[in-house]
Order: sequence, then C-alpha cells, then structure tokens
Amino acid sequence: MMKRISLLAAALFVLNLSAKSTYDQRVFFGDQISWQKMLAPKMLPSKFVYAELVYQRKFGSDMLWVNGDNVSDELKSSIQKIKTSTEALDFLGNEGWELLTAVTRNFDGGFEIYFYLKKEIIP
Repeated sequence: MMKRISLLAAALFVLNLSAKSTYDQRVFFGDQISWQKMLAPKMLPSKFVYAELVYQRKFGSDMLWVNGDNVSDELKSSIQKIKTSTEALDFLGNEGWELLTAVTRNFDGGFEIYFYLKKEIIP
C-alpha cells in the first residue's frame, strides 16, 4: 500500500511538472533529455532594469516625469502628457513595469513622490 501511494505521489509530481507548458511536456517525454536541462531555464536568475517616476506638485501645478537609463524617449514623452500619478503607474504597468516602493519628499510650496519601478528583461 505504501509503495502504491509513493508511486501515485511521484506520478502526480511528474504530471504537474509536465503540464506547466509544452516545453516541459517535450522535455518530460523526450528520451534523451535530462531533468537538469528541463529545470535549468527556470533556475536562471531574473535580470531587471530600473526606473524612477516622479510626481511633483509645486505651487498648485503638477508635473510627471520618468528617469532611467533603459526608458525610451517615447515612454518619457508619453508620461509627461499624463495628468495624474495613478494614470502614469497604470500606463507603466501596462508596459511591463512593476512598482517597488514610493517615497514622499515635502518642501516649501509642495511635495514630490518618487516611485521606484523595475522591469524584468529576458536575456
């Protein structure tokens, strides 16, 4: 009975691995491909690029801009046309950027919110 349960558990584990994608199914059912080759792409560390979205309210006027080495000029100009920080975050989210944290800085006549974002790059 214990052997049957162990075999069932192993079969479910293998089926779970093989059902994740067609790549996994090809690897699982291929005769000469090892488990290491199947799991290796999933074990690679992710690489990210980072950006900073700044929302500034100064003496009643609002400004938005984005900084980053990997931010296109087209994206920068699109952000400057947006009116609110939530719209800008939604726009960047649709472009694949993920919010990490936000920091507020107060100064005479207004405040700034710095939104720090990351985007996964595929090597």
